[in-house]
Amino acid sequence: MMIDPGSDLGRRLIASGVPEVDLLHTRIRVWRFQGALTAALPGGRATILCPRTWIEDQKGYGYAWRHETVHVAQAARWGFVGYWRRHLAARLRTRSLLAKDDPVEIEAYEAERAFSTFR
Repeated sequence: MMIDPGSDLGRRLIASGVPEVDLLHTRIRVWRFQGALTAALPGGRATILCPRTWIEDQKGYGYAWRHETVHVAQAARWGFVGYWRRHLAARLRTRSLLAKDDPVEIEAYEAERAFSTFR
């Protein structure tokens, strides 16, 4: 599954700064955990693993989709190895899976907050 750039959510994400190409290169997979994970793949592609509720209520979870699409953009900027190196280093440095105080995550949380206030 993908986020359709022509859908309401797709248009809102693009209007808030997500490049359409990031939506087109991202696959969505459902998993049983509450949070989400963006997995960078070789070739500039990514997979977002997310709970089913995000898919059933895309509009309600738009802020979370915006957070994950920042990670897609990071993967495109840094490449496969660079993305994983930075993310793993952030988790080790902060000793936290969330690593909220690391620049890697700060960028995503700032975009999430901006999207929440975006009209």
